Amino acid sequence: MENLALAFPEKGPLWRLRTAIRCARHFVSAAFDIASLDKAEEEDYRRMLQGIEGREHLEAVGEGGKPVICVAGHLGNWELLVSLFTMIKKVPLAVLVKPLHNPLVEGMVTKRRQRYGFEIIHTGRDMREALRAVRANKFLGFLADQDAGRRGIFVPFFNVPASTFQGPAVFSYRLNLPILVVTCRRVSSEGRYVIRLHPPIYPNPQANRQEEIERLTRLHVRHLESAIREAPEQYFWFHKRWKTRPRKPRTNSLDSAGSR
Repeated sequence: MENLALAFPEKGPLWRLRTAIRCARHFVSAAFDIASLDKAEEEDYRRMLQGIEGREHLEAVGEGGKPVICVAGHLGNWELLVSLFTMIKKVPLAVLVKPLHNPLVEGMVTKRRQRYGFEIIHTGRDMREALRAVRANKFLGFLADQDAGRRGIFVPFFNVPASTFQGPAVFSYRLNLPILVVTCRRVSSEGRYVIRLHPPIYPNPQANRQEEIERLTRLHVRHLESAIREAPEQYFWFHKRWKTRPRKPRTNSLDSAGSR
């Protein structure tokens, strides 16, 4: 409820309570949707996909088999999103993910992900694996909406500064590749989903590095926020998105003393 209050200060306590309840119900349903696909075939995935919005954006940035930086968030059903994207659109994909704390669960999840045909690259490893994937013309995917701690860059997320991973922007800037924000929203009680491809974000390789990384990060976070606002009950509000706060500027003790 605290995250909902930060994101929607204009909404009342009753709205936030109802949204939190709907959010919990959504993720129970999403978990069942994923579990039902353990032995699914491609046709089963096609039945779950109601439509794809913004196909023209994928065609524009991926023309000629060029790699793209894909950014998603914990909205709707991100596990299903990657599977649908890989199996139906036939997009070669490598995804950077943070390893889970439980090795048993990590093994089960990784096995299921690899079954869908995309490559798993754990964050914290040598980033040459990611570079190798890009050079093989694979799309490079990030889940980039978790708190990034002191290593992150602060950009507005629902008008509140949020520490955000710089990875997507860094790869985009260094390799001169566009960023494509991709979201997946549940649109029916029968477990059907719509994938949305947002307008691409193009880097300016001539711009100042740090300023451009901040601009790219700000823009892809803004795209994700707009999708969340359409279906706030499908966002994973349970993680501490605003855990890390910007450092307060230090005051000069001599100046403070002189102002008394």
